[in-house]
Parts: sequence; structure tokens; C-alpha cells
Amino acid sequence: MTISFEEHVKGLENNGTDFTVVNATIDSVATVSGDNEDDAWEVTLTPDGSGTIDLTVNSGAVEDDNNNVNAQSFSMTPVTEDAAPPVATYGGASSYDGAGDYVVEITFNEAVTLVSGGVDAVTTTNTTGVTIGALEAVAGDTSGTRWQVTVSVEDTASGAIPLSLSADAVEDSSQNRNAADTAMPSLADADAPVATYGGASSYDGAGDYVVEITFNEAVTLVSGGVDAVTTTNTTGVTIGALEAVAGDTSGTRWQVTVSVEDTASGAIPLSLSADAVEDSSQNRNAADTAMPSLADA
Repeated sequence: MTISFEEHVKGLENNGTDFTVVNATIDSVATVSGDNEDDAWEVTLTPDGSGTIDLTVNSGAVEDDNNNVNAQSFSMTPVTEDAAPPVATYGGASSYDGAGDYVVEITFNEAVTLVSGGVDAVTTTNTTGVTIGALEAVAGDTSGTRWQVTVSVEDTASGAIPLSLSADAVEDSSQNRNAADTAMPSLADADAPVATYGGASSYDGAGDYVVEITFNEAVTLVSGGVDAVTTTNTTGVTIGALEAVAGDTSGTRWQVTVSVEDTASGAIPLSLSADAVEDSSQNRNAADTAMPSLADA
């Protein structure tokens, strides 16, 4: 900063007595280069941190050509540039339950603008069935602090969706840009596994009939698969444990074997029991009494 006097002065130094400074350190004191009158002095400061800097020239710090010293002290507050980057906090959606759009809110501690249009401002490492839109201002917000992204989730998505705020996504009025934040809250998986069915749809005499159950995400058995599928027609009918289809590595394909004896008759209604399987987020399937029956052929 520059300090100007009304006449030529001398003796101003960084000697520990000429100045009192708050929230900063004086690096150097010198006359302004090219000033032949020696009435302008430049003081270089390093802020100790954020906050206001107060600089006081103490009485007796300078004297003019007639050896008159300044009798009174005088203070000033230098204008300092904001050097702190914008900091984000998060809100909005914290989990997802099925396909849809989930809005995550990002609030900065100061007004910001987009650096590169908001594309890829928020990213995830779980990209299967997941698309993240551009960072955009919350509708109607005039503060410049409230922003949001839309996380679009498809049926194929599973597991938590970790979110990261990319570095240099936004900047404040002093062109300070945000740091990367990999600690954004994830969208937790609250989506229970959902089954579809295939394989045998009818029986024709005694034998083993395999019913296939495909889940929309990888699952594991909760209790070994016993009684995972049941029926109310138990005369001459035995249903085995739920088990993975041989050779399947996806964790989505399962099957049960319905063993039918000669004494069986009529349709064999099937039900998928609740909590038979769970996904990686420990969401368990709901009961499904609408499984296709094995028709009596």
C-alpha cells in the first residue's frame, strides 16, 4: 500500500517502532520508485490470515526537512484481495429408490459463477445406469450461492453413488476457484432388488421343473435360499432352495427347482418370499405373491 505525505519526509522504517500493524506482517518500507519529492512511501504487507488489516504510523515516525516530527499517529485499513476459495456444503437428495431424477443441492459460502459451463462439475465412479447433469443455479436464486445437479438413475443402477465436486468448477468475484471435494455425500442405494421370471411355466407329469428368477441387480442369499420360493399347493410338490444359475458371474440370475410327483394336480402357485436376497447395500427384496404359477398341463 502507498502512504502519501503533504511534504518531503524521511526516517520511515520497518524497525518495530514506526508502525503498529494488526493481522499482518510488514515485509518492506521504501519510498515509491521515481518519487523525487520523497512524500510517497510504499509499505508491503503479508496478511496473517483472513480478516481486516489495521496499519498505524506511530507518532514520531517521520520528520520533515526542518526536523519536525509527526506529533500524531494515524491509522488506515488497506484494501486486501479475497484469497479464500469458495467452500461448498450439500443438501437435497441423499438416496435413491428406483429409476428417476434426484436433485443434489450445493451451497457455496459466497457468490460464485461457473468456470466451464458446469459440465462435469460433479462426477461419480458408479456410472452404470447413472448420469449426472451439469451444475446449474437453483431457479429463482439471486445470491449466486445456491446451485444444483440432477442425478438421473436408471433401473440398471445399483449400490451407492459416490459424488465428487471437481476442482475449478466455480470461481468467486476475485477469481478464486473451488478445490476438489471427493467427500461429497453419496447417494445411498435404497432401491430393493426386483425380480422377473422365466423358465418352466407349466408341468406335464412327474419331474423336475426349473423356474428362473432374474434380479435387476446383483444379489446374495440372506438365509441360504431355503423357502425363498413357496407354494400353497403342496400335494406332491417340493420346491428346492434358491440357487445361482451355474456359470453366472453377474449375481443376477437365480433358479429354483420344482419337483412334481404323480400325485400333484392343479396349478402350482409360486411366491417369492420377502428378504430372500439382498443387494450390496443390504436392501432386501419384497415378497412377491404374483410370481407366475406352474400351470397343470
